[in-house]
Amino acid sequence: PSEGEMADWFVERAKYVPVRLGLHERKALRLLEGMVGVTEYTTIIDAPALAANPAKRAQRQLREVSALLTGLVTALDDQKGRALARDRDFAKFGDVFRRVFEGVRRYKVMNPEKMRVSY
Repeated sequence: PSEGEMADWFVERAKYVPVRLGLHERKALRLLEGMVGVTEYTTIIDAPALAANPAKRAQRQLREVSALLTGLVTALDDQKGRALARDRDFAKFGDVFRRVFEGVRRYKVMNPEKMRVSY
């Protein structure tokens, strides 16, 4: 195989091979596990009053998810969290979300017996 094909193979393979989590990834994992453990998202979104009105349900879903993501960024970096709460520009923090959720995904791949309840 050519050098380019080998590089592509390694990049594709790296998506699925688990790697040990670093200190910041473990911190984000504990934070996300805690957030998932205490959120009332499903209770709120699955309420009968919201089920009858899809527009209100979608609005509430956006509000709840944005609150969770804002809390996540704030817990990781107070200054960035303040900026996100003020500007509501979630696209700016796409890399932060990507890194956090990728770390959690890798942890789940390494430890399939864990996170069964909260994942």
